Amino acid sequence: MAFTRQRILLACGAALLALLACAPPAASGVVLQPGFYPYLNASSVGVNGNPKDQSVIIGGVTWQDRLLLQETAYQESRWMRVRDADIVYPKKNELGYKISCIKVLDQRRDGLNGEVKIKEGGIGTNKVLLRFHSQRGHGLNYVVQIYGH
Repeated sequence: MAFTRQRILLACGAALLALLACAPPAASGVVLQPGFYPYLNASSVGVNGNPKDQSVIIGGVTWQDRLLLQETAYQESRWMRVRDADIVYPKKNELGYKISCIKVLDQRRDGLNGEVKIKEGGIGTNKVLLRFHSQRGHGLNYVVQIYGH
């Protein structure tokens, strides 16, 4: 009994560490469900020591992964308006590969971009829908890279 309990705790701990360390999903099938993850919030992740950089990296790239999609989510600012953009993988009539990493790279780096939510799919699945919302009165400028195999 202790062996199975130890094995369960070890598996749960490994899955949690893989998730927190932004490693690729374990063979146990850890999948990020659609939604907003406060611990992966764009405002809480600064890249290159810049606290205003709102880039987010979910998952990890391994030697067998390749770039499946690179697309820009860009919307110009409009006075007192919230701008939205969607990025979908795979595109219509395209074969979807298993996603292992989603990089949302902030191109403004001034802290005034917006937020991104995973509405469908995600890591460990073969599809993803990312929805971007700008801050009121500001635009969007992100580069999205999706890796998988």
